[in-house]
Amino acid sequence: MYFTLLLISFIAATLSLFRRHETRNGPYTAIRLAFIQSLILHGLFIFVYNEIFSALNLITPLTARLYWFFVALVVIGWLSRSLGAKSSWQQLRHQLGSLVRVRTLDGRSRFLLYIGLVLIIIPLLILAVYTPLTITIRTSIT
Repeated sequence: MYFTLLLISFIAATLSLFRRHETRNGPYTAIRLAFIQSLILHGLFIFVYNEIFSALNLITPLTARLYWFFVALVVIGWLSRSLGAKSSWQQLRHQLGSLVRVRTLDGRSRFLLYIGLVLIIIPLLILAVYTPLTITIRTSIT
């Protein structure tokens, strides 16, 4: 359940960075840049948590929950500050809606997107969900 704090933080950071890059680049370039920068940012968050809390010998599930709760609050605050007015939220929703529709892509790019989803993303999703479930089931049996 606390894993959602990481997801909320990641999505909020990606949206905030997307909003920042969208004015200078097209929407597809902006979402790629935002995604990569959000991954780097969260890698930095994890590094900071590990280094500080391991030096203090405080790496526990409780401190991890508190840390990610704090990070999620900070990043959500950053997103709401970068968007500001209600019209900005509606504009962001409209921009993301246009990204989801792949009709704007040409045929070749759409084909590459579908191939990437089928051959890379969906198998990784299945592995990410299936492996922890089997490990949990096996450890509960023994």
